Amino acid sequence: MEHLRDAVSRIGEEELVNCVLVENGVRNAFLLQYIDYGENSPNEPESRQKLVGIRKYFPGLKHSQSAQGMIISKNKYTWDESYEYADMGRILGFPCRYDFDYILNHPEKSSVTIEIIVHLNPGGDKDKVQIMVYRCKNLSSYPKAIAFAKEAEQALKKDPLIGPIIKSVKAKKTIRLGQTRRVSKPKTTPDGTRTKRGMKTKPFQKHVKTLRRSQASRTQRGDQVQQ
Repeated sequence: MEHLRDAVSRIGEEELVNCVLVENGVRNAFLLQYIDYGENSPNEPESRQKLVGIRKYFPGLKHSQSAQGMIISKNKYTWDESYEYADMGRILGFPCRYDFDYILNHPEKSSVTIEIIVHLNPGGDKDKVQIMVYRCKNLSSYPKAIAFAKEAEQALKKDPLIGPIIKSVKAKKTIRLGQTRRVSKPKTTPDGTRTKRGMKTKPFQKHVKTLRRSQASRTQRGDQVQQ
């Protein structure tokens, strides 16, 4: 248990669980995001400590720099290989990686957030950790999430380092309702004419599209790249 306590203090429960899953081939990779610790680079204190801890306890795993953080995997990846969201989703094993553009372009449609949650035995600082979260346009990938959770639970419970604190692994789904479109009423212009309902100028439409893309980027970073 002394090794486990040291590993948890250096790496953290969430990152430790992910490392075990990657080492055992259950996951291809996970992403350590510096922003999760209020930092911006692998050289800042908490991020550096976690990466040093991972190298100590999982020397066979490779560290690959990316635009969104450090990829931890048995494989090495270049910056370009992980730059696009779909590419990063493929590396991290998100089954809905191609749904992102659809969700972005159809905010009025409902979507599904899927989480993989590891429940821990009593006695530690946490009772559960979320190791994966992603959004899909429907429930078609949920059975895969259930199967992944079962495989992850088996691998984690068998692991000599972290097995004693693993209680269960569950897949959780949350349906997110689409945004209601507001239809603006016709307005009277200074010359007495009325504008068409909902009409916007091209510059305004371009601004909205850019804003939505920015918001979706932040949402995906929170929803999909947090491991």
